[in-house]
Amino acid sequence: LVLLPRETATAARRALSLCGGVLLPSLFPFFVLSGIVLGTGLGARLGRLAAPLMRPLFRVNGTGAAALVLGLLGGYPIGASCAVSLHESGTCSQTEAERLLAFCNNSGPSFVLGAVGAGIFGSMRIGVFLYLVHIVSALLVGLLFRFYRYRDCPIPEQSVPVKPPLSLPSALYHSIQDGLRQTLNVCAFVIFFAVLSAIFTGFSIFPAGNPLCVGFLEVTSGVSVLPVSDPMRAFPLAALLIGFAGVSVHCQTLSLFSDTDLRPAPYLLGKGLHGLLSYLLALPLAHWLFTTQTAFAPLFSVRPHSLAWGIFGGCLVLVALVLAKRAGKPYNRENQ
Repeated sequence: LVLLPRETATAARRALSLCGGVLLPSLFPFFVLSGIVLGTGLGARLGRLAAPLMRPLFRVNGTGAAALVLGLLGGYPIGASCAVSLHESGTCSQTEAERLLAFCNNSGPSFVLGAVGAGIFGSMRIGVFLYLVHIVSALLVGLLFRFYRYRDCPIPEQSVPVKPPLSLPSALYHSIQDGLRQTLNVCAFVIFFAVLSAIFTGFSIFPAGNPLCVGFLEVTSGVSVLPVSDPMRAFPLAALLIGFAGVSVHCQTLSLFSDTDLRPAPYLLGKGLHGLLSYLLALPLAHWLFTTQTAFAPLFSVRPHSLAWGIFGGCLVLVALVLAKRAGKPYNRENQ
């Protein structure tokens, strides 16, 4: 910082501009919306619907569906936090929790659709396909990790201790508070690792403007320097960076289970595989997307704001249906 004051200050200002121009408007509304959906009990209901698939496909306790669903909805590091909580509560074994950590800690739609698709590429359509690649790659990692410590027998099925759902006003209040905290937390990591990347570049440890080197440290800064004018090259690189997640996300995630018996190696191996598989899947998809006119183009050519309002309205309808269903039940401790 003393030897490179101009470079580090410029990197911090650029990261602040990225946070204010891309991350805050894209992440904060989605964090709030995800909090409303999860707080009112809809996320738990989705997890219970997916539970019968978890044991045959991924060889984990069916309750691990909560970690998968919440990770895909809420983004880093919600999936890992849920997996650690399941293990600490005795709901899943050490091996099952390590399997979950390998493929359930994923980027959420708020970052991929808003920050990367609409913010970096200027196209919600590209963000949708990036998110599909991200999901498929995560599920493939889960299928591979079903063979991790294969001789360990999973524990019998158990029910997940679920918190009572909140009312819509209470969920909105807590979601706004948590959403602001999570967004500022992400921005803080982006700024710190942007400055660190500038130091590495200034001392020629990293080549200047290389998205792979920058994204290795922090995914948001990495995708922000992608060669978007060459989408055939930028699209697979974006998939790779989002799948791997970067050292910044790994620092946040590893801190969640540093005091437990869970080992970091399965998680880190899983994220490495996630990035590699995402890149391999994105290569042929990029050729198909940017050399042909797809039948899906009219669907994803709508403005990002219009699509966001549509998602928001649909989620509010789902929340209203959940609350209406709960309203018709008699009061007791099980459904309060």
